Amino acid sequence: MRLIKTFFCLIAGYLLFGVVACLLPDKPVQRHIKQTVDRQEIDRDYPRAIFSGHHAMMDNFTDALIISQVWNSSSDSIWESVMQPSRAKYCEEMTTTLKAQIEGHHTENVKYGRYWHGSTFLMRYLLLIWSYESIRLVFGIVTSLLLLFTLVRIKERIGSWAAFYFIIAACFVYLFITQFSIQFVPVLVLSLTGMLVMLDERRDPLLSCFVIGSLTAYFDLLTTPLLTIGLPLTVWVLAHRDDGSKLLQSLTEMLKMGVVWGIGFAATWGSKWILATLTTDSNIWADAMENIAIRSGDTADYTRFDALTVNLDMLSFRLIVLAAIVMTVLMAIHFRREGWKPALLLLLIATVPYLWYIVVANHSYVHFWFTYRLQFISILALFAAAGCMTDWNKLKNKN
Repeated sequence: MRLIKTFFCLIAGYLLFGVVACLLPDKPVQRHIKQTVDRQEIDRDYPRAIFSGHHAMMDNFTDALIISQVWNSSSDSIWESVMQPSRAKYCEEMTTTLKAQIEGHHTENVKYGRYWHGSTFLMRYLLLIWSYESIRLVFGIVTSLLLLFTLVRIKERIGSWAAFYFIIAACFVYLFITQFSIQFVPVLVLSLTGMLVMLDERRDPLLSCFVIGSLTAYFDLLTTPLLTIGLPLTVWVLAHRDDGSKLLQSLTEMLKMGVVWGIGFAATWGSKWILATLTTDSNIWADAMENIAIRSGDTADYTRFDALTVNLDMLSFRLIVLAAIVMTVLMAIHFRREGWKPALLLLLIATVPYLWYIVVANHSYVHFWFTYRLQFISILALFAAAGCMTDWNKLKNKN
């Protein structure tokens, strides 16, 4: 009953959040969007940040799409903007399309009702105050502080080694890229928040996982949603590695949290399809079912195995192997036999991203340049498994 009540409160909150966003004054929002375009603050769809490879690619395409929806919300009806916000269509490049839209060129509007588009409404609040470049700076500051606080809590609750392994794993998936994108920030914030919740004994983990799953469905556009449950479960296992629980008991608790997260995620998404279908002239439910079939399928051009390998190829395996060797040596010298139970749970968590790649093959293959970051879960879980089987007290005393 708590979950059901929480669910309806969340749905009501999402609707209210969107409606209020659409009622905000249009002039300051549009002024900041024009500044964004005039100053060329968002001028290419997929620029690289610092590094030249796909692993460092920004998603300005989706950021421009979100800003386009914000611009259209000034002219669309409030309910239409909440249920199925529209974006401009002008050419294949979304940043060029946004520029054409703001400059008054003839563009076609395309409705996009499958998602809740929480990021679009959040951006309308933020564009009331800042332009895109300033918003990215704010995102960077907020996420950096949240990262720092999360690392401090991991150090306090688990140990310095766990915080260090988190930093190393984050570097392997270029996590800093996600700090400056409207598209990626929600998953990062929710993942870190989930980790902090799991480190707080006062919180109800099941209810927290349900809420985080629901918020992920509201804000995320299917980037790397599993991070919001995979990373929290990893720190949960580490935080309870010495509590004396039996393996089956811990596994059951872990599976419960995963299932509850999935229920919150699926129920929130499904409720949007039902609401939009019942209250608009579009059959969003049928559209969603069609896209689920597409995103979870494969074609003659690629297989599910290709979806798996293209994501694996994004990692720097030489560096990962080097780090793994160092951790294995530490584990061998200061072996801790009692750590096998949490290590086994962590190994199970590490497999989840690869199951996702196989099941959601189309999406994972087409968008490999950001879906590869799901492996943050795997890298951290594998490093943490080695950490659980290392006696850090002996190592510290020896030093």
